[in-house]
Amino acid sequence: MHLGSICDLVEEFLMKLYFIILECKEVNSKILNELAREDFIEIGGKWYDKNYATLYEHYLKKGKNPPIKIPNRKYVLDEYFKSYEPWAIYKNFSRMIREYRKHTKFEIMA
Repeated sequence: MHLGSICDLVEEFLMKLYFIILECKEVNSKILNELAREDFIEIGGKWYDKNYATLYEHYLKKGKNPPIKIPNRKYVLDEYFKSYEPWAIYKNFSRMIREYRKHTKFEIMA
């Protein structure tokens, strides 16, 4: 379960590093500053497809609505790393860790 937390922390660090790089180069992130309305709506639609069905359940468990981060960290880091092969490998590995963490949490709670 701690590996999932480590992945979250690493990704937060990489995102902050990316922001520093952007600031040093004096350029904007397209995903955060120049996203067309249609692209934003497409990202929001993906969030809806993935999360909306469990919104009420999340509220009952946590007592509050889940945060809606559009665009989320994944999009920012994908912009930074583009098609860098180690990034693709890392994303696949971290996805497996997070799926395991998610299923393990539910088994412990049951």
